[in-house]
Amino acid sequence: MRAYLLAFSIAVLCSAVWPCISWSDFSWFCAPFFPYLLGAFLLLGCWCLYRRRWPFFVRVSLAFALGLLWAALWGAWIQGQQLPLEQDKTDYLLVGVVSDVPQVSPLRTRFVLQVESLQALDASTSTRGKRLDIHRVLLSWYGGEPLHPGERWQLRVRLRTPRGFANPGGFDYAGWLLRRQISATGYIRSQGVNKKLAQTRQYPIDQFRWAVLQKIETLNFSAASKGLLAALTIGDKRGLDSETWMHMRLTGTVHLAVVSGLHIGMVAGLGMLLGNLLGRGLAALGAPVCRQHVAVLLGGGLALIYALLAGFSLSTQRALIMLFVFLLATLLKRKPRPELALLWALALIAASDPLAALSSGFWLSFVAVATFLLWFVPRPRGSYWRDLCSAQLIIFLPLAGLLSFFQGEISGLSPLLNLLAIPWLGIAVVPLALFGMLLLPWSPDMADGVWTVAAWQLQAFDSVMTWLANYADYFVWTLPAGQGVLLSLALLLAGAFMLLPRGLGLRSMAMVLLLAVALSGQSFLHSQGESERGASSTEDGFTLTVLDVGQGLSVVVINNGRAVVYDAGPKYSASFNAGSGIIAPYLRSQGVSSIDVLMLSHGDADHTGGTLGLLEHFSETRILAGQPLELPMSRAVPCLAGQNFLGNKDAEERWKRAGVVFEIVYPWPTEVTVGLKRTSSQGSNKISDNDSSCVLLIRYRGKTILLPGDISVEAEAKLLARGVLPKQIDVLLAPHHGSRTSSSQAFVDHLSPTHVVYAAGFNHHFGHPAKTVAARFSAIGSRAWATGESGAIIFKWDGTGQLSVHPWRQEARRYWR
Repeated sequence: MRAYLLAFSIAVLCSAVWPCISWSDFSWFCAPFFPYLLGAFLLLGCWCLYRRRWPFFVRVSLAFALGLLWAALWGAWIQGQQLPLEQDKTDYLLVGVVSDVPQVSPLRTRFVLQVESLQALDASTSTRGKRLDIHRVLLSWYGGEPLHPGERWQLRVRLRTPRGFANPGGFDYAGWLLRRQISATGYIRSQGVNKKLAQTRQYPIDQFRWAVLQKIETLNFSAASKGLLAALTIGDKRGLDSETWMHMRLTGTVHLAVVSGLHIGMVAGLGMLLGNLLGRGLAALGAPVCRQHVAVLLGGGLALIYALLAGFSLSTQRALIMLFVFLLATLLKRKPRPELALLWALALIAASDPLAALSSGFWLSFVAVATFLLWFVPRPRGSYWRDLCSAQLIIFLPLAGLLSFFQGEISGLSPLLNLLAIPWLGIAVVPLALFGMLLLPWSPDMADGVWTVAAWQLQAFDSVMTWLANYADYFVWTLPAGQGVLLSLALLLAGAFMLLPRGLGLRSMAMVLLLAVALSGQSFLHSQGESERGASSTEDGFTLTVLDVGQGLSVVVINNGRAVVYDAGPKYSASFNAGSGIIAPYLRSQGVSSIDVLMLSHGDADHTGGTLGLLEHFSETRILAGQPLELPMSRAVPCLAGQNFLGNKDAEERWKRAGVVFEIVYPWPTEVTVGLKRTSSQGSNKISDNDSSCVLLIRYRGKTILLPGDISVEAEAKLLARGVLPKQIDVLLAPHHGSRTSSSQAFVDHLSPTHVVYAAGFNHHFGHPAKTVAARFSAIGSRAWATGESGAIIFKWDGTGQLSVHPWRQEARRYWR
C-alpha cells in the first residue's frame, strides 16, 4: 500500500511542474462528464491495485499511470471552468453568493463570489458555440458597499481571464487562482444594477470566520498583533503587512503565523479529553457506549471543524488526514503506523489539489513531518525540553535546504528563536486564541477578554521580532550566485545523513557537506591575479532582464552576483508591490546579495511604486533619480548626464573588468533644475515629468543597450541633435512603453535596434504598444518583445558577446498559463 500511495502521489505532483503538459484540448469533454469519470477512475484503480496475481512492479507502475490520468482529468476539468482568453475584459451581470472572508481595505473590498447565474451584457460577446461554465470569480469593489459571507448579490462586473506575472523566482498567481478553482477575476463596474438580494444560510463556516475577524479588529492593539491573532485563530494572514512578514522572514519565524499540525493536535487532544469524560459519564448512566469511541469521534469532529475555520490550508489538511488515520486505527484496535498516515495524507492532498507541489508550504510541511518521524519514532521519548531542543536542531538542516531553494537565503537565528518562540506561542497564546473562538458564540465579552491577553502577548512578540530584525541581517546567509540548487541539495543531503543511524558511520558526511556549503562563495577560494581575474570576468557573461511588472517598468542588469536596477515598477496594494513581490525574489533567485545602483528614471508611480518594498530587502543601495523630490526617501541623488553612475571606484572597477560600461546620456544640467517637483502651472518652461526621465546607455563588449524611460519625441529630438546616441544598437527599451507620444520615425531610424522591448501590461486599457509605433520598428526589421505577452524578457550575453533571448512565459511553460 505504501508503494502505491507514493507512486500515485509522485505522478500527480510531477504533472504540476512538468512544462509541456496541456489538458485544455480535453476540457470540453471533462467538464460535463467529470463526476462519471471520477467514479470510473476510482473503481478501475481499486480493481487494478488489488490484482495480487500481477507482479509488484506492474502494480506500482499502474498506480503511477493512474496518477497521471487523474492529473489529466483534474486539469482539464478546471481549465474548462475558466473564462476563455478571447473573452477577456467583457462585461456580465452576475448573481451569486459571497463565499470565503472578504478582504477589506480603505481602497477596495476583495471577495470571492460563487456564481449562480451569468448574463453577457455585450451583444457582440461571442461564446464561439461554447457555454461558459464559470463557478467562482475573484472580484474587487472599489468604494463599494460592505459585504458579508453568505449574502446573495446581483452585480455588474468586468471579468478577466485568470493570468499572472511571469518572472523567475516570482509568485505564480495564475497557478494560485487555478488551485482555488477561480474561473475569472474582475471588478464591479457601475452602481446602477448592483444590489443585495438576500442573506442566505450558505457558508456558515465563513460567516463565523467573518464574525471572529470583525471582533478581533475591535481590539485596541497594533495592526501586527491583530493580524497575528487572526492568523492563529482563523488562518487569515491577510492582515499582516509586508513589514511584519519581512521581520518574521529575517528571524526565521514565518511558520509561527500558519495554522499547523500543532494547532490541530491541540484541538483534537482537547476533544478526546472531553469525549473521554463524556463517555465515562454516559457509561455511568448505563448507556451502551464505549468511552474510547466517544473520545475519537469528538476529537476528530472538533479537529475537522477547526480545520475548516482555519481555512483548510495545506498544513491543516495534512495534519487532519494523519489524525484521521490514527483515529481510525484506534477504532479498529490496530497499532497506528506514522509513515502510512503521512503517505495517505500525501496521496489525498495530491488527489484533491494536484498543484499543491507549486506551494513552498507543501514541501516544508511534509519534509518537516517526515524528518520528525524519522528522528523520533525509532527513539525512546525524553524530557520535553530535550525533545524540543533536538527537534529544532534536527529540523534546521532539511528546512534550511528548502528555504534556501525557495527564498535564496537562510536565517541563522531560526533555531534559537524557535526554541523560545514555539513554547511561548504554543502554550501561552494559541490556547487563548482557540478558547476565545469557542467563547464567542456564547459570550462575546469573555471572548474579548481572552483575546486581549493573547493580543498583548502577540504585540510583545512582534516588538521582539522587530528589534531582532534590525540585527538579523548579520545572521542571514544569502546563497552565492549560480550555486543555489547545488547548495540547497547539499543542505538537504546533510539533513538526511544526520537522520541515519549512527552505526552506519555516514553522519560525518553531513559535516563535510556543511563545511562545503559554509565555504562556498568565499573570496579566498577564488583568489586570482589581475590577468586571471580579467579573463574569468569575461566568462561570467552579462544578463539584462526586463521584468514582467504589468503596466510599469523594471529592468535588472546582473553580472557575477552584482546588480543594477533601472526602475522599481508599480505598487498594486498595501500588501503587494513590484519591489518586494517581483524584483527582490528575482534577485534572490539569481544569487544577488546587493544592488550597486537603483536608478529611478522619473517620479511616475508605475516606475517608483515598488521602491520602498525593494529597499526593505536591499537597504544599502545608491539611488539615482530623475525627480528625487518625488520619492519617499531623502537620500536619492539627482540623475544628470556625464555623472559618475556607480559612485564607487571598487564597483566601477568590477563592472569594467566584466566589460560593462554605464553612461547617463540624459537629462543635462541645462535642461532641468535638479530636484524640482512636478509642474503645476501651464506657463512654466520646465520639462515634463516624462522628459525628466534618466536615459541610461549600457555597453558590453561591442554591444549597446538603451534604457530611455518615458521620454517623449521632444526629448528624442534633443538627443538626436546632440549626437549622443549610437547607431545600430542591439537592445532598445521602447520609450514610454511604446506610446504614440514617443519613438519618432527619426529616433527609430537612427537607433535601428535589433531587439525592441515593450514593457506594458497584458491587454491593458492604455493599449501599449501603439500600432503606429509597432509598425515603425517592424518596418526596420526589429525583433519585438512584449512583457505582457511573454513575461520577463531575459537577454543573456556570454563572455564572447553571443546573445540568447529567453521569454520566461515560454521558458517556464505550464498548462494553466
